[in-house]
Amino acid sequence: GPGVQNAGQMLKAFALGASAVLLGDPLAGTDETPGQPVLRNGAWVKPHYHSAEALGAMRYKLADKHCPDLVPRLPCVMVPCQGSAAALVRYLLRGLKNGMQDLGFQDLATLHKALDDGDLRLECRCPFATAVHSVGALAFRSAPRPEVMPCFVAA
Repeated sequence: GPGVQNAGQMLKAFALGASAVLLGDPLAGTDETPGQPVLRNGAWVKPHYHSAEALGAMRYKLADKHCPDLVPRLPCVMVPCQGSAAALVRYLLRGLKNGMQDLGFQDLATLHKALDDGDLRLECRCPFATAVHSVGALAFRSAPRPEVMPCFVAA
C-alpha cells in the first residue's frame, strides 16, 4: 500500500529531505482503526480497507453507462489486531532514532542540514550491486591476506 512500511523506510525518506511520512498499512489493525475485531481461526483480526486506487482503475475500465448503479466498495483484507497505535508509533520512533544515531545525527534538523550541506552522502544500489558487495565482503573476510586485496571504487 501507499506510505512507508517500517522505520528503515522512514529514515530513508527523512534522509532524502522529507519532513513528514505517510503511515498507511503499518497502522492497520490498531485499536484506533475503524471496524470491530473478529475472532477468526483463533486470532483476533480487524478489517483493513485498501486505498481507492483499485476503485479508480475499475471505473476507468468500465464506463458509467455499463454500470450505472455501481456501488463503490474498497477491497478489504483482514489484518491481525496489534493494539494501540500509540505503542506502534513509539516503536517506529525508536527505530528511527536508532537509525539516526547510527548515521551520527540527533534530530531531523541536523539530518536535513547535513543533506543540504553535502555532508550526508546516500548510495542507491540495485539488487545486483548489493549481491556483488556481499560476495566481495565474503571474499574479504575469508582471504588469508585481506590487506592486499584489490579495492574497487566507483568514480
